[in-house]
Amino acid sequence: MSETKPETKKDETTIIVEDTLAGAQSTNIILRKQVDELTAALDIATTKLKQMEEVEQSHIKAQLIADIEHRYEEPKELLILRSIDELKTIKHVLDKTPATLFKSGTPVAKDRSNMRQKLDSKFDLAQKRRMEAN
Repeated sequence: MSETKPETKKDETTIIVEDTLAGAQSTNIILRKQVDELTAALDIATTKLKQMEEVEQSHIKAQLIADIEHRYEEPKELLILRSIDELKTIKHVLDKTPATLFKSGTPVAKDRSNMRQKLDSKFDLAQKRRMEAN
């Protein structure tokens, strides 16, 4: 019987397999690093997109509030709390309705309390004139 001695030298196919495996592992490490870099870049881009969408939404909301606030009795602070869809609905309804006018044809002012003071002072002045005339 012949005994085989353990080979101390690696045969050629084992060396090729080990080299290929080492090359694949180094390529895998490089690819993982690239994936991590791209993931970080994607996260940054997603964050910037969300910020831009928030800015756009706030800009749209500000435009709607500016269009609505002088024609609607609700305070601006409460309009700010409404959603964009609600504001669009309010604007659509206000666009369909005619502007509110006094009998004289003067439009209702933005600041109703100021307008009321003006009308009251005119009324008081007219009353004083009538009293003086009598």
